[in-house]
Parts: sequence; structure tokens; C-alpha cells
Amino acid sequence: MITKIKDKYVKPILKYILIFIISLSVLFSSLILTAKIPKKLIEKNLQESVEFFKQNSGIEELLKRRDYTFLHYYADSIILNIIYCIDSNKPIQSTMWANYYEEFKADINNDFITVVQEQKEPNEQYLRYWHGSMTILRPLLMVLNIEQIYLLNKIAIYLLAIILFILLFRKSKKLSIVYLIAMVMIAFPIVPFCLEYTWTFYIMLITSIIAIQIEKRGDKGLFILFFISGILTCFFDFLTTEIITVLVPVLLVLFIRKEDNRIVKFKDGFVFLLKSCALWGIAYVAMWLSKWILASIILKINALDYVKDQAMLRINGLQRISSKKEMYLGALYNNWHALYPINIIKRKSDLWKMVAIFLIIVAISFDWKNIKSKWFSALMVIIGLLPYMRYLLLANHSYRHAFFTFRSQIVTIMAIVFIIIDCLNYKLLFKKINIRRK
Repeated sequence: MITKIKDKYVKPILKYILIFIISLSVLFSSLILTAKIPKKLIEKNLQESVEFFKQNSGIEELLKRRDYTFLHYYADSIILNIIYCIDSNKPIQSTMWANYYEEFKADINNDFITVVQEQKEPNEQYLRYWHGSMTILRPLLMVLNIEQIYLLNKIAIYLLAIILFILLFRKSKKLSIVYLIAMVMIAFPIVPFCLEYTWTFYIMLITSIIAIQIEKRGDKGLFILFFISGILTCFFDFLTTEIITVLVPVLLVLFIRKEDNRIVKFKDGFVFLLKSCALWGIAYVAMWLSKWILASIILKINALDYVKDQAMLRINGLQRISSKKEMYLGALYNNWHALYPINIIKRKSDLWKMVAIFLIIVAISFDWKNIKSKWFSALMVIIGLLPYMRYLLLANHSYRHAFFTFRSQIVTIMAIVFIIIDCLNYKLLFKKINIRRK
């Protein structure tokens, strides 16, 4: 009995604890090692990067009144500001504090320009995040400036997206079409224009590629993969579209297994979803806590004092929002409205007409009695709602940053299209159209 308990519970828990400790050690060490790169080795390319931020403001709009084209250079200039202010003689303390220069809450682009050109001392901290992207950006800045890094970023992420498309196409043409529709609606081509947006997409794409390659071997490898993706998401992400790193690969695996009749019950699919999200979530939260605990020990402070106010602000702080009602409804509407092509419809009346037409088509063409896999559609409804739960949980953040958080709806779009594929009766639709014409 004791042996069975050890094999079923104790050993797996110890395995995940070991994976977490190893991952944390490697990632933390990589931060320290890259922080030790002397400033003189990256200063030339940072000086060249200043010219880019002189020509671009903190928030750029590629197309007017198109939220999906917003670029948040604000965050990119902050990370470069932190990189410049890293003290290579005190790499551990410096990476923990993540100090940067700020001038009276001014435009952060100008603050980066000032700190580089005038060599100002840092006067602010960004302690609450890991800022793991420094492990990639600091070495790159030894040989490239920011514009060259953006170009490299576009090539790398587009290549990964194409690789995933090809792999999905080989698995199922339907699956590749769903993926393509979702990527278009979240304006994926805009993503690599801004470094802040890319880290979760790199993790999502790589995790998805690995997941669909190993899923036939069983769940153990997948669960470890999702656990590690939770660790990496917290380490690299700037609170953008974190949930896509687990939900997109989970969706892909569920569809593949459903098509192969390897999952035929709601319970089996739901348990897989639950375990995957739970392991990802545990790893994600544990990484946040690890940063604050390590910072408290190393810096001899109570890091929670630096974190709690910002955390509460993002959850339900109003901050230039008139009411809680506006915040929660706005968090949902702003993110939904940022989707393409919804965002290109100028008048709200036209928008609601389009929604009504879509719902009518659904109502008259769905063969509700003969749905192929009712359990799968029910599961897709649950998964499709998860991004909106995220928007409500972090309502202030989702309201104010909808121009990039809206991309979490890649999950919702995929779920909806999966349901349509499963439920839409094309013959019934054309038959009813012909009857109405007569």
C-alpha cells in the first residue's frame, strides 16, 4: 500500500520539484552570466538603438484606429533601459532589482535616450518581473542594434509559425485551417514588430511543435512539457498573453486525439485539460514566488511590499477608469473589439448587425441533433471562455492593455472554429437558403 502511494503520488511530485529546481537554477544562472557582460561590449549597439527610439514614440499605431496594429515600444525601451543600467560588477543584486532610469514619469522612450546619452544613474526598479528576455537580448546587443534584433525576431518567429503550420497540415488540413484563421484574426504578423509581444508566442509555437510530435507517446511527456512552459512563461513574459503557452498546444493535442478516436469522452478530455493547466499554473505561480523570495533574501528586503500594490492595481484598481462596471465590461469589450476584422468596422450598429447575421447562420445551419462529438464541443466552450476569465481576473490590466492582451483570444477563435467544423451542417444551410428563396 505504501509502495503504491509512493509510486502514484510521492515520486511524481518529487520529479516535478526536481524539474523546477533545475529549471530555476539554469534560468537564474543565465541571468547572472549575461548580466556579467561588461557595458562597454553592448554600449555601441545601445547608442545606435537610441536613434530608433528617437523616431518612435512609446505606443505606435501602424494603421489609424486599428487596435490590432498598436506597437508597445514602451515596454521594449524599458527592458533596454534596464539592460543599460545593469551593473556587471554586481550581477546578482542588479538583476534582482532590475533598476532603470525614469524622469518624472516621462515618456519612457525619452528616458532610455537620456540614460544612454547622458549616462544617468538608475532611480527606479522593476523588481516584480524576472525580465528573462535579458538573457537573450544582452548577448545579441554585443553584435546587433535594436532594429537588427527586430529583423532577426521577425525571421525567427515567422519561421516557427510556418513550421507549425506545415506540421499541422500533415496531421490534418482542418487543423491547419483553424490555426491559420486564428493567427489572422489576432493579427499575428504584427507580433514580431514588438519584442514584448513575442516571448509568449515563441513559447507557444515551440511547445506546440514539440507537443504534436510527442503526444502519441502518452501524457507524461506532455505534462512535463507544459510544466516547463509555465516556468518559461513567467521568466520571459511581461504579462501579455501568458495563457496561450498552455491552451494552444492543449487544444491542438485534443483535436488530434479526437480525430484519431483516442479521446472519445468529455471526462478524458477535461481531465487532460485540467491536469495540463494545473501543472502549468503551479509552475507559473511558483516562478513568480521564487523571484520575490530570492529578491527578499538577496536584497534583504520584503519584496512583497514592492509587489502587492502593483498586483492589486492590475486585478481591480480603477486608475483613470470611472467605475468597476466600466472596467469589467470594458476589459471584455475592448479585447473582443481589437480582433481582426471586427476592429475595421467603424460603426457599432454595423458591428452588431454582423454579429446578428453570424448568430442567425449558426442558428439555422447547426444540426444540433446530429453533432458529431457533443463532448468535444462542450470542452471547446469551456476552453474558449478561459481568456475572458483571464480578462476579468486582471480587469484593470486587460482594460488598459487590450491592444495586446486581445491576442489571448487565439484560444477562443480556435475553439469556436472547431465547434463550427464539428456542428455545421452545410447541406442543411443550403437547403434552408433555397427554401427561403422559393
